[in-house]
Amino acid sequence: MSRRRSSTADDITDLVALLPWWVGVILALVSYLLFSDWAAQPVTGSAEAGQVSMLAISQIKQTASSVLRYLMPLFCLMGAALSWARRNKKKRR
Repeated sequence: MSRRRSSTADDITDLVALLPWWVGVILALVSYLLFSDWAAQPVTGSAEAGQVSMLAISQIKQTASSVLRYLMPLFCLMGAALSWARRNKKKRR
């Protein structure tokens, strides 16, 4: 049997869904604030011969943070909603 392939987004959502729903909401808020802070930091470094790699790493970190500040909270909130739905389903039984 082949195993179902999942994406990183599915894995994050599933992990958050294992937690209580309110933890997922807190994780969404914390991840937004953390990645927003990282995205707002200016790119430091100079384009001197020995500093090009540090400049590239700093730029990649800032760009990734700009995208992740919206995606990570979305995945956390989706996991929180899934956790809430599972909890309500158990209550109804």
